[in-house]
Amino acid sequence: MSLGPSPWPLTTWNEGFSQRERALLGWAGLRGAVPVILATFPVIRHVPDSLEFFNIIFFAVLLSAAIQGLTIQTLASKLGISALPFEQVGADR
Repeated sequence: MSLGPSPWPLTTWNEGFSQRERALLGWAGLRGAVPVILATFPVIRHVPDSLEFFNIIFFAVLLSAAIQGLTIQTLASKLGISALPFEQVGADR
């Protein structure tokens, strides 16, 4: 679905980011655009069952983004790079 955290150490090695910041970038990095775009090509070409395939990819990307969005503040707090201390994360919900 995505490349995950693997490219972040390579692309940020000379940018002054700490290991913790790189870990957060790996978790919060771009997700889903490429799989969704690639899944549109079979739909455009009217490949049988391609719309079903597209829907599965789209749902997986949405689920991945939702999980990422719901956990990013907790991860940042645990890594010590959040504006909020870990104890306050989720307290306002």
